[in-house]
Amino acid sequence: MVDKIIPFLIDVGNVIPARSKATLLNEMAMALIECIGIYGKTLKKLGKINRIATCFWPVRLVPLNETRACVCSYLLNKQEKINAGEFSQVPPSPNNVVTGADPESFLNSLASYNSTYLKKSKNFKRNTIIQEALFSASEVEYFKNFFLNQYNISAFNEPYFLLEGGPIPKSINQVKISPEIFDFISQKDVHMLDSYGQQIIKLCERWIQRGAQEADKIRNKKVDTSEEEKQLAMLNKELREEKERKIESSPEELVKTGKYKINDKTGEFLNNTSAIKNSIDRLKNAINKNDLFQVEEGIKDLEIKYQDLGNSISRYQTEIAQLKKNIQREISDLEKTKQQKIRELEKKISEVESKIESKHSELSDDLSSTEDVVAKIKQEKQLCLDNIESVKDIEMTNVQDFFKTYSIEIKTKDVIVGIPMFIFYFVDPNTRRTTERAPILPILIEKGKPQRTKVLSSFRDKLRGLMNKDNAMINLVEKGGEKGNLMEMKNLDTQLEDAINDLRIKKILGKKEAAKAKEIIHNLVW
Repeated sequence: MVDKIIPFLIDVGNVIPARSKATLLNEMAMALIECIGIYGKTLKKLGKINRIATCFWPVRLVPLNETRACVCSYLLNKQEKINAGEFSQVPPSPNNVVTGADPESFLNSLASYNSTYLKKSKNFKRNTIIQEALFSASEVEYFKNFFLNQYNISAFNEPYFLLEGGPIPKSINQVKISPEIFDFISQKDVHMLDSYGQQIIKLCERWIQRGAQEADKIRNKKVDTSEEEKQLAMLNKELREEKERKIESSPEELVKTGKYKINDKTGEFLNNTSAIKNSIDRLKNAINKNDLFQVEEGIKDLEIKYQDLGNSISRYQTEIAQLKKNIQREISDLEKTKQQKIRELEKKISEVESKIESKHSELSDDLSSTEDVVAKIKQEKQLCLDNIESVKDIEMTNVQDFFKTYSIEIKTKDVIVGIPMFIFYFVDPNTRRTTERAPILPILIEKGKPQRTKVLSSFRDKLRGLMNKDNAMINLVEKGGEKGNLMEMKNLDTQLEDAINDLRIKKILGKKEAAKAKEIIHNLVW
């Protein structure tokens, strides 16, 4: 059952002695001195020591990797709740769920996968598992130096018994570390996430490449605007000609073109002037005749003839003014018509240009859309990888925390190791009733002083409680003590004194401490 055992006494910095009777006596002497130190003044009430037994507390060293191991035992232990089970929701393989018929649908699928699985930290919270018989590192760190100095149990030639059975619910051989813990510390899920990351990279690169190829096709695609270009050339020519077409800027210029004819009224004016001349001639005859009546009549007639000429001139002026007005209106209408046509041509040109631009814009939009999707795929890929790295960082931190909490740094095989302890049986000299069973755990000496820890004291107190109050443990310890009573060794008191002297020489004990120990041991041992 127990493959290896460890020393009871280690003096840090010195060579661990080989197993021998002298080694056992030195260990027993130190155990007695430790017992004296623990019980102090209450020793007198306990009576005398009438039995001394050596037992081994079997613990199992289970390697987690090449440098760390757990320490397990069903004795003095409880169930540990450890967050090392499976993820709350294990994400499916990207290859199985991230798909797409085109870059855009692939992007939507990838974003959905990221938000549904990778982005939610609650998916990666580990389930709690129950691990039996596991010590925390703080509980067993004290024994690390001892575990580093193992030797075969066959080298221990004195009587001993094992703390197995009795109140201990299961055999040390039944201790098993949960497979989930091994998966957890081996970072099986981290490797899975690494694999998922590689799958995402390959999927994205495939679609990024397709998107780039599609963009190249769009860039190389020619837009057919030949008809529009022809139409645009014709319209530009027509517009240019229309703008260059000259419109006479004045009525005089337009009249000179021959489009308008000026009525000739000079004949009427000549008739008027002839009538005036005739009237003047008649007036002159009347004057020559000294005919006053004829003169007056002649003057009246001449006035009428001049009025007729004035009326003819006035009518002609009105006619010319109207002609000029009509010509000016036509000039204005011609200019308006020209500008209207120019606007219509410019509008048509703008429409054709817009049509050409629209065709190019559609191609540009297709290119921009394709390039935008490719950029978003790259961005989403990085978000996925960042989320994976975040989970991995947490996992690696949790694994390190587990190692610190539940393992010690030691290179070992899966082995059952016996932790030695001496049990001193005190009896009342008068009633011969056992008053105390005092367990003493291994002693570590550093710089000439025994190292005492709260955890070690707690273990000893729990063992003492079991050995003195638990009937099953009492029965186990009593039977073991009866079969292997070390006090049956010849001249034990003398040999213990020699052992104390040896410890004194090795500077493990001081002079006063050694002398006091001899005196008390002499009085204690039956």
